[in-house]
Amino acid sequence: MNFLPQSFKIFKMNSIFIRLLLGFTGFILISILLVGATSYTTSSKSLLDEVKKSNILILKQARDSIDKEIARVNDISVKIAVNKQINKASYFSRDESASDLDVYSEISQYLNSLKSTNDLYSNIWIKFNKSNKIVNFEDIYEEHAFFSDVCVYKSNLEWDKIFNGYYAFSTIGRQEIYFNYTSRPVVVFVRSIPIGDIVPLGTVVINMDEKVLSSAIQNMDKNNPILTYIVDSNNNIVFCNDNQYTYNVDDKLFDEVDSIIAQDKEGEVNTVIDGREYTVEFISSNVNDWRYITLIPNSFITSKVNNIRNITIVIIIISFIVGSVLSYILVKKIYNPINKIISYLNIINNNKRIGKEKDKSNDEFAFINNIINYVYSENKSLKESYNKSIPMLKEKILSDLLDGKVNDLKFKELCENIGINLPYNLFQVIVFEIDDYLNLDKGVQKRLYSEIVQAIESIALKVFQNSAKIYLIKKGKDKDKVVAIINDEESSQDTGISNEFFDEVIKYFGQNYGITFTIGIGKAYASYEKCSMSFIEALFALKYKVVKGDNTIIHIDEVSDIPTNTFEYPIETERHLINKLKSGDIKSITSILEETLVKNLNNSNASPEMVNNFFNALIGTLVRTIYEMQSTVKEVFQSEYDLYNEISVKSTITEKKGYILFLFKTVTEFVNKRKVSNNLKVYEKVIKFIDENYQSELSLDNVSEVVGLSPSYLSLVFKEVSGINFVEYVNRYRIMKAKTYLNDISLTVSQISNKVGYINSNTFIKVFKKYEGITPGQFREMYKK
Repeated sequence: MNFLPQSFKIFKMNSIFIRLLLGFTGFILISILLVGATSYTTSSKSLLDEVKKSNILILKQARDSIDKEIARVNDISVKIAVNKQINKASYFSRDESASDLDVYSEISQYLNSLKSTNDLYSNIWIKFNKSNKIVNFEDIYEEHAFFSDVCVYKSNLEWDKIFNGYYAFSTIGRQEIYFNYTSRPVVVFVRSIPIGDIVPLGTVVINMDEKVLSSAIQNMDKNNPILTYIVDSNNNIVFCNDNQYTYNVDDKLFDEVDSIIAQDKEGEVNTVIDGREYTVEFISSNVNDWRYITLIPNSFITSKVNNIRNITIVIIIISFIVGSVLSYILVKKIYNPINKIISYLNIINNNKRIGKEKDKSNDEFAFINNIINYVYSENKSLKESYNKSIPMLKEKILSDLLDGKVNDLKFKELCENIGINLPYNLFQVIVFEIDDYLNLDKGVQKRLYSEIVQAIESIALKVFQNSAKIYLIKKGKDKDKVVAIINDEESSQDTGISNEFFDEVIKYFGQNYGITFTIGIGKAYASYEKCSMSFIEALFALKYKVVKGDNTIIHIDEVSDIPTNTFEYPIETERHLINKLKSGDIKSITSILEETLVKNLNNSNASPEMVNNFFNALIGTLVRTIYEMQSTVKEVFQSEYDLYNEISVKSTITEKKGYILFLFKTVTEFVNKRKVSNNLKVYEKVIKFIDENYQSELSLDNVSEVVGLSPSYLSLVFKEVSGINFVEYVNRYRIMKAKTYLNDISLTVSQISNKVGYINSNTFIKVFKKYEGITPGQFREMYKK
């Protein structure tokens, strides 16, 4: 038996060699049987999963590609909806003037310029409700002519319902249109104008060619039976990748799929339709209400598994033969060192030691295990490796402590092993956040990265001495935060020792690095399990940096009861501010803003959310005023500012306040420049209208329609030019006319009241007496004398 090792003579059938050989051979045999039994189902499932993953990836890529185009369509519709000329045209009536036609022509040219940037939009047109006109990128049409001759929609769409309904940005599905002598499939999008009005004055319609959808889904393999289609929220099929299926919601296959997935936005469903197993995968659009659905026949994948089964049988036979040979070679190679050791010990000890070991154990492994234990206990390199890993283990344990990932037994044991000493009952977390870290010099950042923990730890040891234990680690995405865990007998916040610690840290880093910290402090808890709660509180306190500013110390107790979104900005204040903006009264605007800012921000109850919401409300007032003045942000600021984004990047209240005052001042200067030339013309129009219509009902509302201004703005303009308000001027003018009529004794006071525009004679008498000091009758008597 030369193929067996010599040590086999000692251990016989208990020899590890025999055990390993039988074990390896048995393992191979069992493995092969398991592979044979499970290969078919495993291969089928693996292939199906792979197809699913690949298919959903392609589906998402197609969805993202189409979403980008839909987002582009949305952007174009927004541009159209906020266009000054288009908003102006939405108020035109059917009695059009030459100037109206010029505006329509400009709109048509504007639409043409938008369409020319992308040939995927077959038509862009606008329906104006008041004038019943339709303007597209080519010309101006009456509604009936446009739909019958220019752009024919083959399905019976309820256009009147669409034009009178409000659509923020919606699709009305796939349509077949006849346009420019060509029939083509399109997807129709609509948006009501003006933006924000519940009652629309017009509708923007954009026809997007269906090839946008087909090109996005062209990665699907046309030779396989996987069906991909798109439906909207009404289960109308917008697109399908297979011509054998019609775009018809009555299709049985589509109906069954829609009933299975119901209203879920994304997922995977296995189902049986007409006796065939399918996997249905579906996702939802990120920009509208579309859903993207694929149907994968499971038989398409499992049919390929038969080839795998045949190959598997051959592999099993070959594997068993090769495995058996390799098992013998491998076992012999593994056993060689054992055999040499046993032979060596047999020669040296003349079988005496082997005999002793044999009494203790029946196999070679037990004998060798004693040697390994001895070597392991004497191996100094392993101890050195362990010592080197202690700092990393400390950081890991401290990080787990902050994240709440420790349990009692393991935590205590690990702390003892690596030298973390937490003898006291209170645990408190302090977070030091470096102000403006990303704007620091790279050299300073590098120094801080390597030195900050050691520096703060040294200061802590100096301040706390033996009264507390403190451990520090770096946290944050950019390592711009240092977290201190303080273990103390009593809260350092209560003793005041923490203030000395903070002062020393701020002083040291200010002098040596030129930086400041914002410090968040959590509460002290009598359990290390709640250390994570103190950490969360410290991070929450840091959010109030936007309120408190840089270089501040914020304790959780200062902010825990602060409301999150409440601020005081009444509608009356906003309207007053808008009126002052329109009048260009910078002094009053500054006063109102300062009063409002002080009322909301100069107290300890301001939260970050409230501060951001409050400043966004002021930005909203500013933008609303600009559009009420029939202007744009670009026209006022000479640039395409995103005012909401600009205010959000200001990190402190002081910066936000300065930016708000700058914006309001800029708008005021714009108003004053523009109104000087316009106000006098408006005043002259109003005076002329009063002179011609004083006998009729006069109000700011009907006069404002004549001059094309809002009533509130007209009132400001009129008073600014005349020095008195509109109502007072009308009353004085009517009383002047009444005094002339009172000279005619044939007219009664009631008749004179009607002639000068007062329906009620009692009102006329009161107004007359207010301005003349006597009644109309007394005035007539005085005239007679």
